[in-house]
Amino acid sequence: MIDTLKIIFFKYSPWIIVVPLFLSIRNYKKNKSEALKPLIIYLLLSCITQIISLSLWASSINNLPVLHIYTLLEFNVLMWFYFIIFNDALAKKIILSICVLFTIFAIIDSILLENIFIFNTLGRSTEALLLISISLAYFIYSLSTENLNTKINLSETKYINIAIFLYFSGSIVLFTFNNYIIALARNLVLNVWSIHTLLLVLFYIIITISLMKNVK
Repeated sequence: MIDTLKIIFFKYSPWIIVVPLFLSIRNYKKNKSEALKPLIIYLLLSCITQIISLSLWASSINNLPVLHIYTLLEFNVLMWFYFIIFNDALAKKIILSICVLFTIFAIIDSILLENIFIFNTLGRSTEALLLISISLAYFIYSLSTENLNTKINLSETKYINIAIFLYFSGSIVLFTFNNYIIALARNLVLNVWSIHTLLLVLFYIIITISLMKNVK
């Protein structure tokens, strides 16, 4: 019974993504915030990737190559978000440099370092570490600058940054040790990925709250 509930939660709870996707599109139509563009693209990308991955999984086809591609796209889209909200020329140059370096690293990782048909431990853990670092940098930046003087910056960007920090901070251990967990204790895989799904749902809930606060 418990395993059945876990499977149901694992399969269906991530579809909460449609709520923040709808709200982000609606908010963008109202205030045309540049910071919402990468968020909309990110949510659409996640939704499409989820559909493709589940379709392949249902057909008993290895869907991990999709994850390799998603990791690269996810990182660059989220870094696009930070490129917009950092109102500092040096920070923007650093972000662009990191994007180029990570893109090169991710391609090399998928082709040479890790098999594209297995979980990309190096790619996902490196992505998580970089996004944790930049989210912390934005916390510091937002406290030390007077540039955040618009409603969108004070509400949506702050909470979206929190969501990114919490999700990748909670997931980095899973990303790093996933292949070891599968090899040593396959019966724990469902439990571990249920925790990841819970973090993902929390991520979407925080984004939803931020978008609803902005509407109010």
